[in-house]
Amino acid sequence: MCIDYRVVNMFIKLSNYPLPLIDDLLIGFESAMWFMSLDMASGFWAIRMTERAKLISAFVCPFGHFQWVRMPFGLKNAPLVYQAVINNCLWGFVRLPPK
Repeated sequence: MCIDYRVVNMFIKLSNYPLPLIDDLLIGFESAMWFMSLDMASGFWAIRMTERAKLISAFVCPFGHFQWVRMPFGLKNAPLVYQAVINNCLWGFVRLPPK
């Protein structure tokens, strides 16, 4: 199923949370001792929606009227919210200063 949120996104105020530049993330990799890979393919679905966001993102299909319980792809602020959650989870582990 694919839901087109372009009309909804026109009315959503863009949050002010900076997404990191990949070049900034790669600085200092040559001196790192360890690397870790996190599989976050379904990461958006780990984040609960607020009651207001559930109402805004509700949709209708042939099977009825539904609301998202977890954050879907396609909403304007979804990447920003997801990045903020990841930054909070990994705080203290990312971009450690060299000794």
